[in-house]
Amino acid sequence: MIPERSGPGDLDPKVSIPLQNNAILDKQDICCLTYNNPYPPIAARKLQAVSRSAASMKTIKYRHIREKYGGTFSNYALTSPIGTRNCLTCVGVYFPVSDQECFVAHINAAVIPEDYLDYKDEYGNNYMTPRDCESAEEEEGIRNMVSEKLKQAAKAGGWKATGVDRTGVIVVCSEYDGEAKVGKVVVQAIRNFLGMGDELKVHDQCHGFVVDVSGGPPLLLEEKDFPGVIDMLDEDVDGVWEQLVNGEVLRFEAEDLPVTKDVLVKGLLVKGVGDWEVFFRDGAIPMVKRKLLVQDTT
Repeated sequence: MIPERSGPGDLDPKVSIPLQNNAILDKQDICCLTYNNPYPPIAARKLQAVSRSAASMKTIKYRHIREKYGGTFSNYALTSPIGTRNCLTCVGVYFPVSDQECFVAHINAAVIPEDYLDYKDEYGNNYMTPRDCESAEEEEGIRNMVSEKLKQAAKAGGWKATGVDRTGVIVVCSEYDGEAKVGKVVVQAIRNFLGMGDELKVHDQCHGFVVDVSGGPPLLLEEKDFPGVIDMLDEDVDGVWEQLVNGEVLRFEAEDLPVTKDVLVKGLLVKGVGDWEVFFRDGAIPMVKRKLLVQDTT
């Protein structure tokens, strides 16, 4: 999930740079442009410094799970790699549920009080969506919703939690650290669902992953090497983006999965993705009483 704030990396973080959805900027012009934390501007410079031409760069085509979607998918030697990215306050998960299938989701969870829209209209660009649970009721609500959706996903996909290969489970959330971060509550639900405790590792330095079951370990995408605006613009335009992985610049080509239905692709059944947006509403603390929701503009 992209935090609802932006600014030039080396300038006053209170200065915002609005970007339109279809904006196209030259990489030379935005090599140092980055969102405020957690996007370090050094990653953008590092990528530009070592980036090579697309012809010589290793390209990885993969099935891309966008934010707030997920599902059970075929995953064996004849299928493309699969993964997700930009899991900052969101949580990205990968479960090997059988020899030929996996469950992958990009879980977007938040607390949405009744006065949410009014608050957003009032504060505009300085507004931030609640990504913290500020009460036990909010924590329990998010946890229960994620647990129920996991049960439904397993039933729809024809697999059981007991059949998940726990040695291959991947969980990423680069903004995981914090007392009440909603990502922690999501992870609690995942641990409960799988019957795992602390042995379920959270890759809290990574914002995404790409898994290729035909060979090699999964690619874990570290936040420190995430250039932010540069590759997000590329992805919006043509589904292509780049990142340093283990010291090498890799070029990724995202193949979006169908959103709502199953289809045949080259004779193979590709299952559609389901909704993984988890918003807790009833019983949420009002926006006007919440903490750290508006940036200081003084």
